[in-house]
Amino acid sequence: MALTTAVFVGKSKEWLPELADRAKNLKIGAGVEKDVDICPVAHSELKDRIDMLLNTVEKEGGKFVLDGRGYKHPKYPNGNFIAPSIIEVDGTMTAY
Repeated sequence: MALTTAVFVGKSKEWLPELADRAKNLKIGAGVEKDVDICPVAHSELKDRIDMLLNTVEKEGGKFVLDGRGYKHPKYPNGNFIAPSIIEVDGTMTAY
């Protein structure tokens, strides 16, 4: 099972820039490929839901540390891929 959410509070928020730099280097691809770190989501409806949630972030006053929206894999352009995304939101926001 993949960890999809991490909550950073207090001083741990200072790690976000380094985490974003590391996330940019994760290999995205099909799960059958060697050394893939991030696979596509299971189905298009789930990708649509993730896109919808990410699209609320800035509208509701949150911010992107790393924005993975709109990623198209060169080998699988119709795949359900979302690149790593790191957002800053609070508990009142839809993406939370």
